[in-house]
Amino acid sequence: MRRAACLLLLVLPGRAQETRDEKADWTVLLYMTADNDLEQCAVDDLARLMAAPQSDRVKVVVQVDRAEEDEPTDDANYSGDEVAKLGNFKGAKRLLVRKDDLKELEDLGETNTGDPKVLEEFLAWGLKRFPARRTALVFWNHGYGWQGYGGDESHEEDMLSLPEMAAALRAGLKRAGLERLDFIGFDCCLMGSLEVMSACRPFGRVMVASEELAPLEGWNYDAMLRAMAREPGMTAPALAKTICASYQDFYEKHADADVREQAAWTTLAAVDLDKVADVGRALDALAARLADGLKDRKGWLALAKGRRSTEEHGQDEDPVESGYLYDLHHLARNLVGLGADAECAALQRAIDSAVLFRVAGADHPESRGIAAYFPPEEELWDEEYRAASCSAPWLKLVVAFLKSGAADREPPVLSKLAMSDGVATAKVLGDDVAETYFFFGGKDGIVGMVPAELRDGTLRAPFDGTWTAVGDAKNRIVMPVGSYERLKDGKCRFEVPAQYRAPDGKEWKNVTLKFNESGKFAGAVMTSAMGPSVLKIRSGSKLRPFAVEIAESNRIVRSPNEDAPVLTVGAEGIGIVRAALPKGTARVGFIAVDHSGNAAAVETEIEVGK
Repeated sequence: MRRAACLLLLVLPGRAQETRDEKADWTVLLYMTADNDLEQCAVDDLARLMAAPQSDRVKVVVQVDRAEEDEPTDDANYSGDEVAKLGNFKGAKRLLVRKDDLKELEDLGETNTGDPKVLEEFLAWGLKRFPARRTALVFWNHGYGWQGYGGDESHEEDMLSLPEMAAALRAGLKRAGLERLDFIGFDCCLMGSLEVMSACRPFGRVMVASEELAPLEGWNYDAMLRAMAREPGMTAPALAKTICASYQDFYEKHADADVREQAAWTTLAAVDLDKVADVGRALDALAARLADGLKDRKGWLALAKGRRSTEEHGQDEDPVESGYLYDLHHLARNLVGLGADAECAALQRAIDSAVLFRVAGADHPESRGIAAYFPPEEELWDEEYRAASCSAPWLKLVVAFLKSGAADREPPVLSKLAMSDGVATAKVLGDDVAETYFFFGGKDGIVGMVPAELRDGTLRAPFDGTWTAVGDAKNRIVMPVGSYERLKDGKCRFEVPAQYRAPDGKEWKNVTLKFNESGKFAGAVMTSAMGPSVLKIRSGSKLRPFAVEIAESNRIVRSPNEDAPVLTVGAEGIGIVRAALPKGTARVGFIAVDHSGNAAAVETEIEVGK
C-alpha cells in the first residue's frame, strides 16, 4: 500500500525551492530495479550519484526498489548496506539526489517494478513534480534485448516486456502532458537492438544503450553529473555523447585491473530515435530482397555464412541462453554479393545516420550500435519474438531461414585421422562447415577441446602431449573450449563453458568464462531468467568442466559432470595455461560442425607421455 505523505515546503537560503512550478534545465528520472541480484550495484551507484557534483538546474530523481535479502554471495549482489541517512530500507522509495545526501520524497513500500503501471506512475509523477526544459528516463537493471527489461525477485522475477514498456511510456507521458522525452537510457545489458529502439521511438528523441553485456559497475554517473553541473543547458545529443565517452574512459582507465579487462568487451551507442524508422525501412527492404534467395540451398548457405561472420552480442555457451543479437551494420557488409548490394548499402547508411556516437572495446571492433535477433537454428528460435519484432519482412526472413536450415540433418563427412610428426590431420567434405575443433579425451568422453585450423578442406592441429587448461601456475584443469574468435594475427579469444560454485555455496551454476588473446581472464557471465549478468570469480570459488559428447541428433551436447575434477580458484585468479597430459592411452580427434548445427567427429587412440 502506498503511504500518504505530507510535505512541508521551506525556502532555505542558497537552495532552490523544490515545487511543481520551478522549471529546471533537466529532470533525470532513474528507474532503479534493484529487488534482485544487482542490489549492491544499486547501492554503489546511489553513493556515486550523491558524491557527484550537483546543480540546482538539474534534478535527478530516483525510484529504487531494494531486495529482501541482506547477505551477498559471489553470484548474487544483495546488500544489507545503509543508504545515506535512510538506513537499510526495504521496498521502494522515491528519492531526490542532492550533494552528499538523498532526500526521501515518498516511501512506496513493496512494489513490482515489472508491472507497467508502476513505471507509468513514476514517469507521470516525476515529470509533473519536477518540470524541466529537457527530460530523461534511465532504466537501471538487467536487460535482455527484445525479451525485455528488469526482473523483480519479490514478484517471481517479473520483467517489463517491450509492449509493456511502450504502454507505460505512452500512458505516463500522456498523464504528464508531454509528447516525448528528450532522452531514454538503458544502464543494462543488450538493449542496443532495433527491436528496443523501435519500441522507444515514439517516446524519446535520443537513446543510449549497449549491444553487449554491461559490467557490474555500469555507467559513469560521476562524469555524467559533473558534465551536467558544468553545462546544465546541454542538449540530449551532448548528454548522450558524454555518457558514452565517459563509459569507455571509466573502464579503460580503472584502477582495478580486473575492471580494466572488461573494457575490451564493452559497447555503448547514442542513437537518434527520429531516424530509427529509416533503419527499419532499410532492413525491411534488405530482408524482402534476401527472401528470394532462400529458395535454394546456395542462397541459404550464403546467408548462413554471412550471419556466422557477423559481430554477435549476448553470446552464452549454453545455446538456449544465448541472445543471438547480431550487429546489423556488420551483417549488411557481410551480405554484399548476395544480390542485394544496394539494400545492404542503404541499411549501412541508415545506421550511420542514426548512430550519433558510439564506443566499443577491442573484442567488438564491428559493433556499430544497432543489433537485431537472428538465431542460427530452428530449435533455438523463441516464438515470443513474434510479439516483439519490429519488422514483418525481417521476421519472415528469419523464420524462412530457420526452416530451410532445419531440413538439413546431414553432418559433415570426415576422413580417417592421421598423426605424423606431432601433427594431426584429417580431410573434411562439405561446403557448409562453420566450426572445427581438435579434442582430447579418455574413457569418460571428451575432456579438452580447442579450435582446429581448416584450410583447403584439411583439418590440422599440433599435438605435443600438453593441452589448454584453466587455472594458474600450480593448479589447473583441462576444460573444453566452447567457442572462439580467431583474430587477424592468428591468436584466438576463448569462451569456456563451466560450472561454478561460490566459496561457501552448495549449488553448481552454469557460467561462461571469457579469456583474451593472451589467455588472461576477462570476466565471467551467468544467465538467469532475468538475463545475463557479469560474475566476479573470487578466490575460493570452485570450477568444473562440463561433459561433452556428440549426441545421436548430431548435436554437440554439454551436460553437468559430477565426476569431473574441481578447480579451486587461488589468489592469483585464473587464466589459460598449458598442462601436461597424464601418461597413458588417450583419444584425440576432430569435430566439424556445419551451419545447421550438425556435428561429426573422427578420432584415434594414441599413447601420451612416451
